[in-house]
Amino acid sequence: MRPGGEEHRSSERTDPGFGQQDCRRTGLNKFSELVMVVLQIVIKIEDAFS
Repeated sequence: MRPGGEEHRSSERTDPGFGQQDCRRTGLNKFSELVMVVLQIVIKIEDAFS
């Protein structure tokens, strides 16, 4: 559903030192992923009503 979503996450995991950089960024990634999913749902609803 999300183009490039899996690639983005795997590239972060292979990034050296990403895990120990700061834990807040992983939470931010989860939040931004949720926002993207919500936006796509909203777009689908708008398409259905248009």
